[in-house]
Amino acid sequence: MVKNDCYKSGRKIKPRGIMIHSTATPGVMAAAWFSRWNKSYQAGEMSRQVCVHAFVDDGEVWQYLPWNHRGWHSGGAANNTHIGIEMCEPGGFTYGKGSVMVGYAPAVHERYFRAVWKNTVSLCVMLCRMYGLTEKEILCHSEGRARGIASNHGDVMHWFPKHGENMDRFRLAVRRELASGHPGDIGGGSGAGGGGTQLLEGAQDGATSQMAVAVASQPEGKGKAAAVATKLVKQPDQQPVAQQDLKQAAKESSQSTNSKVPSIAVGDVIEVLVEARTYYPGGPTIPNWVKTSCFHRVIQVTSQGRKVMRGGAECVLLGKRIDRKSGVETDGIMTWIDRRNVKKRG
Repeated sequence: MVKNDCYKSGRKIKPRGIMIHSTATPGVMAAAWFSRWNKSYQAGEMSRQVCVHAFVDDGEVWQYLPWNHRGWHSGGAANNTHIGIEMCEPGGFTYGKGSVMVGYAPAVHERYFRAVWKNTVSLCVMLCRMYGLTEKEILCHSEGRARGIASNHGDVMHWFPKHGENMDRFRLAVRRELASGHPGDIGGGSGAGGGGTQLLEGAQDGATSQMAVAVASQPEGKGKAAAVATKLVKQPDQQPVAQQDLKQAAKESSQSTNSKVPSIAVGDVIEVLVEARTYYPGGPTIPNWVKTSCFHRVIQVTSQGRKVMRGGAECVLLGKRIDRKSGVETDGIMTWIDRRNVKKRG
C-alpha cells in the first residue's frame, strides 16, 4: 500500500513477534482491503491512520507491507516489534455494541473459519521460520492489550471461542506445524485441481508486494520488484458455508442470474446484475453500490491456466471500477464473481 502514510513513513523494525487481529468488517475479503486502505490520511482520503502487513481469508493471503516495515495495527508499542495480520471475517452477520457479533451462526461459518484459521497458521509458520520466532511470540490484539502493548480491542477472542478455539490452541497449531518441517499450505481459491497461491514477499530488500491467487502485480513504489519466495501448495476450494447450505445457495444463485455462462475475456467491461445477491454461491453479499454506481473491468479469468471456481461457480476477477456518470476509472474491488452474475457492456 504505497499510498498509505504508514508505508510512506519508511520506518523499519526487526520483527520479534506476530500479532493476530480480525477485521470486524463482515464479508470484506483480503483482496478488497487494497482499495480501502491504499490511501492517505494526511491527504484526507481515509478517516483512519492504519495499515497492517497482511490480510488472510479462506482462500487468499494478501501482503500489503514489507514484513520488516513498521505497521500501524496495534495502537501501542507492539507496532515497534510485531508483524500485524488481519483475519477476514465472513459475511452474513452484523456487529452490535462493541464486539458483539449479531446473527453469527458458527455452524454455518465453520468451514470458512477452519480455512482462514489454517491459512493464518500457515502464514505464521512461514514468518516464524523467516525471522527465527516460535509460537510463543504470537499473540492476538486482546492479549496485547492485557500486556500493555496494544489498544483496547477484543479481537480475536470475541470470535475464536464461537468455534471452540482460543489463542493457546492457535499457538499449539503453529508449534506442531513448525515441528513437522512441512511448509505452510495456504489454500488457493481456484477449485479442485486448480492453481495454488504464490507468495511474493519483499521484506528483505524493502520492496512491496501483494500476494494472492495468480494476482501478483507490483504496486508502484520504492525498491525492486519482489522475488517469489515461496510457492504455496494448491488445495481444493475452501467453502465458507456448510455443504447443504452451499447447494441451496448455488440453486438460488442459478435461479436469480443468467442461466447461461457468458463469454468474458480479460479487459472486458461488465456490469453486475441488479438481481445478483452474492458474489458467488455461499459468498459475501454484493453491496448495492457495486451494482448501481459503477461498471467493472475484468482483469483475470483463469488461475495458472485453469478456471477459477468459487462455491461451484466459474468466476472472473473484477479489477478497476468505472464510474457510471463520469467514466473515471479507479482502483476496484478485486473480488471474484460468478460469471452468471455479470453482463458484458457493449
